Amino acid sequence: MWLFTKFGFFSVVNKGDNDELTVRSRTKSDLDRLRNHYLPSLSPSRAHEGTDYPWRATTSSTALGEAMRVIAQNIDYANFKDEVALGLGKDRAKRYGKIWSALYDMPDDLHEPHPDGFEGLPWQQSVSTGKALAYGGVVIDPNGYLLMREVKNHFDGYVWTFAKGRQDKGESPRQTALREVREEMGIDATILSAIPGDFSGGTTINRFFLMLTDRGTPDLTFSNRETERLIWATPEEAKRLIAQSTNSKGRQRDLAILQAALALLPAEPPLKRAMARRTDWQSKFMPAARVIVPLETRYSLQEMATIIRGSLPNSQDDKWFIFYEDGVLHCHRSWTGICIFRVHFRPCDSGWQAWQVEINRHSGQYTATYEHEDLALLDTIIEHLLIHGPVEPTVDGFAQALLQSTQPGYLGPPQVVGDLLQELFIAIVEQRKGTVERGAALAVIKKLSVIFSEDTEGYIRMPGWHSEQQLGKALVHGCNLDEDYCEGENLCCLVAEGLAALQLKIGELLRGFEADDNAQWERDALPQLNELHRFATAVMLGTNNVTHPGITLRDFIWK
Repeated sequence: MWLFTKFGFFSVVNKGDNDELTVRSRTKSDLDRLRNHYLPSLSPSRAHEGTDYPWRATTSSTALGEAMRVIAQNIDYANFKDEVALGLGKDRAKRYGKIWSALYDMPDDLHEPHPDGFEGLPWQQSVSTGKALAYGGVVIDPNGYLLMREVKNHFDGYVWTFAKGRQDKGESPRQTALREVREEMGIDATILSAIPGDFSGGTTINRFFLMLTDRGTPDLTFSNRETERLIWATPEEAKRLIAQSTNSKGRQRDLAILQAALALLPAEPPLKRAMARRTDWQSKFMPAARVIVPLETRYSLQEMATIIRGSLPNSQDDKWFIFYEDGVLHCHRSWTGICIFRVHFRPCDSGWQAWQVEINRHSGQYTATYEHEDLALLDTIIEHLLIHGPVEPTVDGFAQALLQSTQPGYLGPPQVVGDLLQELFIAIVEQRKGTVERGAALAVIKKLSVIFSEDTEGYIRMPGWHSEQQLGKALVHGCNLDEDYCEGENLCCLVAEGLAALQLKIGELLRGFEADDNAQWERDALPQLNELHRFATAVMLGTNNVTHPGITLRDFIWK
């Protein structure tokens, strides 16, 4: 990675098999400025003459990430080159300017799949009825609940319906549909698929996309000149809401749209296996080193419904994270996020056709080289993991908890677990300040140990995860506990040991803060405690391998 900043230029690489990063520079002063003001844990600079970068130092990826967060917060200028001239001098600004000039007319040479116009859509560009075209979205959450909008003043006899509208000049069907959902529902949704069929209204021919959004994204009190409010509904509830419309033609049209949208789902909502979204897991971009192979595989509407759902990893043993967006199936390795396949689909007479696949050929990411082996692997993924995959999620803790109904006290959402751990952080801080009795932190540890290991009033544990084999092992590893000492201990004891180790680490950071004459609570201590809190929450949920890969409790030191 090349990093251009107002205080220096750096090249950051990984030179070995460990997580240590080498930060290289053309000048020693650039490294000094990085260390002195943003990255105090950067190793001493060492000369490396006879190379492109005469100076270099080392750091961890975690420390560099924290430094880049602070660097980003310090961007307070409107023109980068002008700021470089003021900070590093005009000669350095001129050098940066040459780089800017070289990149000025850079083409888009690594395209991301974004269908345009009518590409990949099941409709003709025009209709023969003389009616205008309108485009809209049927919005669902990952479990298939439908987002409905109540029409302001029940205009034209509509009570509950979907967002739609006519095209503005120059808009594509996708742009119109996304804009109408944004304007009439107040959200930015993601297109999953076009819904086949034309649906005739009083003055327009209507075409719809199935769209996906997070359950918590919409503001159900959203209101403007067209919409009174929003509501989440099951299919049966949606039918009853649509039936309230007195406009008979519109009512029949909306019921037909609803049925066509539900036909794109693998089962009747609420779905037992949620729809996968890009943001559900880590993912890396498809590199330029790739091959494109034509395909002719066809899938029925029901098969396509299972493909559109994708697949979320339920445990570390699951090798694939797969999600579908607007005609493209993205297949990523779950452990690394590396994209191996991108499969492109288009409508055909019998349903949908996979007509092309992009295959990763980056030798550092994917070592396979034979197309017939790749295509056999892809066929196995689609047939066995998607089309004929399990209906119920396998029991492995955190992923299943995310599919559960949100209940007060359910120990699956990060917010619930984070709030419980926050009690310990607050008790330790207040204890050091002398505002609470000395045993306050120990009392919180005893309380939390019971909550996470036994069935208690007000809290619901995650099936399978809250056990010695799952959460217990995660605590032993994440909190650097003695494996021999913890062997054979019950979960309550393991949770107590993990929280006690966390208590010691919090105390260590607080002592570092108190001994640092230049430190400020809001600027220095609180962000480090918050990051430790996020790590501890992830360990309790089993997600730390994703959010903090390679990190354990001992890696948190005062900076």
